[in-house]
Amino acid sequence: MSSNTDSFVIGKYQDPSGQSGDDIGHTVDSRIRFWTDDKAWMFDAGFSLLFAGNYLESIREQEGLPTSTTRFGYVQLSYQF
Repeated sequence: MSSNTDSFVIGKYQDPSGQSGDDIGHTVDSRIRFWTDDKAWMFDAGFSLLFAGNYLESIREQEGLPTSTTRFGYVQLSYQF
């Protein structure tokens, strides 16, 4: 069972007063991969968005951090031998 005083372990956030709400937010993730014909080379790219909910926005405001959407992306080139 969840509680408004639970902690967000990964982000190391907690509101002991329980006034921050209970919606941490939503994520959207995407990834695309391409292999060469001989499967030796692989190109991999991805992108993630975290849309903060009322809990995360409240905690960030208390700490003086921006409350905007968090963005993360990566590109990777691999060779298999």
